[in-house]
Amino acid sequence: MNQPLSNLVEHGCGTIYACAVGSIAPLAPPKNLIDNALRAVNLAMHQATKLEEDYVRLKLDGIGTVRHIHPEIVVPANNFDFTPKIVQSVMAEAEAKTLAWLEEDHQE
Repeated sequence: MNQPLSNLVEHGCGTIYACAVGSIAPLAPPKNLIDNALRAVNLAMHQATKLEEDYVRLKLDGIGTVRHIHPEIVVPANNFDFTPKIVQSVMAEAEAKTLAWLEEDHQE
């Protein structure tokens, strides 16, 4: 589970902040079957996460909420070559954007 939100609500959490890091960089066309399959898996995982968020909202039934934070950053992921330096850079940028989002006033 990328974001075990249902576990949180089953343990009594109310307001849940779900943070998914993703890139806004355009992807090059798939080069082969494996490249295409990896993208399909990523899309399926994203859809499963969104469905779980909807399930959790139903379970909360007004006693809490799910606030989805999606710090959009550029992730150099065309080759799926995630070196420690790239991972640290992505995490630092995601952290900074998440903290900035939390400082903003988000009226419901």
